Amino acid sequence: MNTAVRKKINNKFEEEVLLEWTYWGKWDPNLLTVSLWHQATTSKTLKYMRVILRGEMRCLDGSYYFLKSDFEILHSTLEKDGVEWFDKFLKICQEETNVLINFEGNFEELLDQLSNHFLGCIMLITFVDPWFENKIRKICANENVSSERVLQMMQPEQKTPLMEYQEELRKLNQEDIDAFLSKWAWVGTHAFGGQQLTRESLQESIDGGDFSKNGNPIDSQLANPNSIRSKELEEMIHIGKYLAFHRSAMVEQMNKVIFKYRKTMLALAKENEISYEKLINLTHEEILKLSRHQDRSFLLDKREARFGFISEEGGKRLIFGEELDKEVNLYSTLNVSNDKKKEIEVQGTVASKSVVQGIAKIVLNARDCEKIGLGDILIAPETTPDYIHAMQKAAAFVTDQGGITSHAAITAREMKKPCITGTKNATKLFVDGDFVEVDAINGIVKKIRK
Repeated sequence: MNTAVRKKINNKFEEEVLLEWTYWGKWDPNLLTVSLWHQATTSKTLKYMRVILRGEMRCLDGSYYFLKSDFEILHSTLEKDGVEWFDKFLKICQEETNVLINFEGNFEELLDQLSNHFLGCIMLITFVDPWFENKIRKICANENVSSERVLQMMQPEQKTPLMEYQEELRKLNQEDIDAFLSKWAWVGTHAFGGQQLTRESLQESIDGGDFSKNGNPIDSQLANPNSIRSKELEEMIHIGKYLAFHRSAMVEQMNKVIFKYRKTMLALAKENEISYEKLINLTHEEILKLSRHQDRSFLLDKREARFGFISEEGGKRLIFGEELDKEVNLYSTLNVSNDKKKEIEVQGTVASKSVVQGIAKIVLNARDCEKIGLGDILIAPETTPDYIHAMQKAAAFVTDQGGITSHAAITAREMKKPCITGTKNATKLFVDGDFVEVDAINGIVKKIRK
């Protein structure tokens, strides 16, 4: 095949990728979590909510891609059923949370509960966020109401587990530290990864918990809900508050329950003479085989730290090395170019208001959280609960992805720290050490001269 023909074929394939797939976000992955997320795409929860997806997925070195057609199916359902759909869905979220709060099954049953029920709820919440934010903006435009004011109302009225943790932390006495560490041991973990709360990380949280002492005032005033006169907008604000609550509370409750089974997982790893890290880099089907003392041949597979998990009509496969690099390069066109931009600022959605300046630190995974010092600007693809200690030290949060119900947005409003979400490429534009201003009034992050 000559070069011209090969280039034409490659360009056509890349064009098909752009037309068919959409970028969902980037998270530091382990294969166990990725495989559970995949199963959630066709879970009983989605079927119950009348959202029948093809369930194809790409997780390429932590970047997730889903079919545009699957989002179109969901958004079409939302346009048709609206408030009625959300009312039913929010009840399911609460029911699933209650199941996990009271969960007493074995580890196999936990994996089934997560993949077939619980994660389906979390997946739908994240999938509806773009539609929901656009809907709010359209209604606000019609009603001549500030959409930015309304979007900041999407703060849970109930406390999530980590909100309760923050509240108790603020009141913590020295003599109560041991009991506090026991109660909140799971804080700092996320899914099957992360590190439990230690005396050292707790002390860092205490030291960094009140950033206002460093002279950066936090504007915590939100819009007055009594000023809203539109019934449609009132309904959407009500739904948004519960979406925000469940998006955080469900993930935090999941982390808490999974942590209870860490001893079981460590024992399973020891029994099979592998490390815990290797255990969580098996698929959940493979872990079930180990638990049932079935086939162990997959333990001989050579798997690299960077991996791709591809689910397509023909089945599932793992890719590594050069094959992974090719896929990453192809799909990265959906996730903003890796070329360095000349601009020195980005724009996003204001999640929590204020203006602050500080040193940028790019956090691409939980391990990078160690870079965050008191007063730094945390810039990430998106945040998760295992970033909590770093977020307590940071002055502000900036994310590539995430909307009004995202973890970063909710945590920022709870901590009363400025936050801008959905910048698309802040992690690519800025580098560690840049002195930046987070203008979470106008939604702009820019590099400035100190």
